[in-house]
Amino acid sequence: MILHKGKHTTTSYQVNLLQDGGKLIDVPEMREFAISGTEGLDEVFEDIAELFAKCRFRDCIHTVEPGCAVREAVTNGILDEKRLRNYSKMKKESCGS
Repeated sequence: MILHKGKHTTTSYQVNLLQDGGKLIDVPEMREFAISGTEGLDEVFEDIAELFAKCRFRDCIHTVEPGCAVREAVTNGILDEKRLRNYSKMKKESCGS
């Protein structure tokens, strides 16, 4: 665990190193975070990105379009709908919408 204190503010943050090599940053004073860009998003959700490529239409928004590979995967239990919602939420936030 690494503890840092801001030089010109009263905020502090804590970096917790996770066993798998990730980092969890605890910033008690922060009220909101935003995603900056979509770099790495398709790598984290590689399964969903592969399904997008299989949709019948290039402009598929994965809701009601016929031939949507993403909706079909959700219906067939191949893709968890919660995972798709998380991807969609992160994508929307990263685009500043």
